[in-house]
Amino acid sequence: MSHPSDVIVIGAGIIGCAVAYELARRGASVELVDARPVGLGATQASAGILAPYIEASEGHPLFDLAARSLELYDDFVARVTSDSGLVVTYRRTGTLHVATDEAAMGEFRAGAAWLTRRGIEAAVVDGDAARLEEPHLSPAVVGGLLIPAHGFVSATQLTHAAAAAARRQGMQIAEPRRVLRIASSGVRCCRLRSAGRL
Repeated sequence: MSHPSDVIVIGAGIIGCAVAYELARRGASVELVDARPVGLGATQASAGILAPYIEASEGHPLFDLAARSLELYDDFVARVTSDSGLVVTYRRTGTLHVATDEAAMGEFRAGAAWLTRRGIEAAVVDGDAARLEEPHLSPAVVGGLLIPAHGFVSATQLTHAAAAAARRQGMQIAEPRRVLRIASSGVRCCRLRSAGRL
């Protein structure tokens, strides 16, 4: 690039590409740097499960952040697909968390009550109802917790779409290179040392 970028994002996974896209669409000049091509780090191993209401319990410090993030997903995915022109597999299919004993069912009832108080739809079902949702469940399953708001996204597709959308907003992607060092260079900027020319 002929002039320094406002922001250099290190890491071309789902987080880096999403950050680069949001910055670029707000007018920042952005450069994305990674030793690997887009989406070929930890992102490619992601199942893309969006289920914060079973991953964080009442009082968990990250619950509100995770819940707010899930609320933003519909608009984010729609915007990224529109801006990139790429297809992203994304579904709100819900989740079914199952139990094989009454102790776990008690936890589900408490969790469902807490989620309902927070305005989140959740239902405790018995074993027969759980098997209607998923016929291949073991007969040992005594019940489950249904949360319709949960879903999944193809993390790889979303990463490539976010990178493409960011490129359309002017983001530059450096050819694959490893970042070796970040050093302070004044109050508002830094120097980045990489394994290749930057």
